[in-house]
Amino acid sequence: MPPALFDLVAAPAHDGLSGPNVVETLAAPTRVTPQTLAPAGAEWAHLFAPLPRPRVALCLGGPSRAFHFRPDLSALAPWADGLMVTPSRRTPPVALEAAYTYDGCGPNPYLGMLAWADHIVVTADSASMLSDAASTGTPVHILPLPRRRAGAARRLERLHANLIAHGAARPFSGALDTWAYAPLDDAEEVAEVIRERMGA
Repeated sequence: MPPALFDLVAAPAHDGLSGPNVVETLAAPTRVTPQTLAPAGAEWAHLFAPLPRPRVALCLGGPSRAFHFRPDLSALAPWADGLMVTPSRRTPPVALEAAYTYDGCGPNPYLGMLAWADHIVVTADSASMLSDAASTGTPVHILPLPRRRAGAARRLERLHANLIAHGAARPFSGALDTWAYAPLDDAEEVAEVIRERMGA
């Protein structure tokens, strides 16, 4: 649908939308903020604090129109003792056979993992998990995936480039480098524009 049909459209830069009523964010607005991570970290401290460091949150996407889902996880073996794995709805069941899986019942450990992680590794296919990870201030490593065809992943490649330019992410090179950056707060930026337009 054309943005002109709406009073306001919030869209991440990699979507390429423009118009007088379009608010462009660097990534997808997310609920991940220091205010949501702090209580999640406290709630899940009993599970994640005892893990050896570096604690690594591995966020798995799944097959998409742009990517085959064949991540090479062997490079993460040196940090296996501190690995915290979270799937998405698209993650194939075979990828989770050796891991505890949150089944949707009871508290969700996802925010707790992000809160306790020293590093976050995210498969290249997931815009939402990359956006969540880049909202933490923790180094984000983008785990490459094979593309289905040339040009299939342009939109996601723009997101990767934007996160790298911001300093939030780097391509995973087999090493867990550490760096600092200002966490994204795209949801608050959108909320501020809405408040301004409503005169609040």
